[in-house]
Amino acid sequence: MSALRLGTRRSALALAQARAVAAALLRHGHAVEMVEVVTEGDRSGAPLTQIGGTGVFVTALRDALLEGRVDLAVHSMKDLPTAPLDGVALGAVPVREDPRDVLVHPGGLGLVELPRGTRVGTGSPRRAAQLLALGYGLEPVAIRGNVGTRLQKAADGEVDAVVLARAGLARLGRLDVVTEVIDPLQVLPAPAQGALAIEVRSDAPAVAAAVAVLDDPDSRAATIAERALLAALGAGCLAPVGALAEVADDGDGGAELFLRAVIAASDGSQTLRRSASGPARDPEAAGARHRAARRRCRGARRGRTTLTDGTLMTTKRTRRTTGLVSLVGGGPGDPTLLTVSATTALRAADLVITEAAAPAGLLALVREGAEVLEAGPDDAGLLVTTAREGRRAVRLLPGDAFSGPSAAVATELALAVRKARQPLEVLPGLPADVAVPAYLGVPLGAGPC
Repeated sequence: MSALRLGTRRSALALAQARAVAAALLRHGHAVEMVEVVTEGDRSGAPLTQIGGTGVFVTALRDALLEGRVDLAVHSMKDLPTAPLDGVALGAVPVREDPRDVLVHPGGLGLVELPRGTRVGTGSPRRAAQLLALGYGLEPVAIRGNVGTRLQKAADGEVDAVVLARAGLARLGRLDVVTEVIDPLQVLPAPAQGALAIEVRSDAPAVAAAVAVLDDPDSRAATIAERALLAALGAGCLAPVGALAEVADDGDGGAELFLRAVIAASDGSQTLRRSASGPARDPEAAGARHRAARRRCRGARRGRTTLTDGTLMTTKRTRRTTGLVSLVGGGPGDPTLLTVSATTALRAADLVITEAAAPAGLLALVREGAEVLEAGPDDAGLLVTTAREGRRAVRLLPGDAFSGPSAAVATELALAVRKARQPLEVLPGLPADVAVPAYLGVPLGAGPC
């Protein structure tokens, strides 16, 4: 076979991705010739929603493929339209990069440390909506440009920080600028973010065979599930959508796929979060949905921001929607002595159950719109119900969750949540014997006083 002509965009990131694919093909004995193609998304600096959104970085490459000017095309998979194109086949999905988003702040602050009013640059309505939904008082600012341009906007003070895909920075060798990798519980990535798609012509079996050796089954299954969700919502849905699927051993020698998803109002006022699971051999099933999901998507296009109850995707009877229950140790009640994980959990919570005399400083961390309830006999039921709805529930306990007076309550709740098969995390707090010296300024260590 003569050298494979690989079509790619001209941006630094696209070229880095294409070179990685070319190097992998060369290792398998295939010479590669790079062919650079300019797309509509490269020519225009307008917001993507104004120039067509889906497909603006893809169409010119696909045209070159179908016209025989290239033998294969390398795309960021999240840029691909969900509808199939006659004559084009997905030849391979290589091993996926870390799909999470990252924060870049010139001053080194993490997400929970950003002051209210911080201007966060992003070109993604999905990121903007989820950042607003966190209730941290951040101000998303729409920006365009390549990775270098966006980083420079933060360095120059045009924005205070930027949120980018970790995968792009990794491929460009710029992970040194990352301040924080954002937890998907806070901001779910775009469907198929971090994955590459290698497309070939359907009538070119030799080329398809050459690129097939680069395919990673787990990456393919996860991204197919995420994109099936997008397809189920319907082409042209402008509601911000995030999705992340992961493949894990099911314990019986097979593989299970777990999919989390979110649809958010563009102003962050409301979000609908759901999850589903199913066999990895049938990833499209995990991305299926109820008819209600499409109705919500249509409502978002018409400006209605209310996302009511119901499930986002269809689940078989053996499947269930899941959220997260967090047992959070509040320490002595001073928010400055909370762990970062505890602060994040409180700010991301949809429901917080706490003691009657909970410190005002801790409750001030809870986002506007979250439900705050006084502890009662049905705490376990409320926590489990909230998690089953795909939301995040927090039981705030004084001191450390599993020591002192909180231990019995925490143990009972943990057993109930585990019995209900809901995800559980325990975030320790400072017990009195540590908190009191901290207040007095006494350093704690192994050495002599």
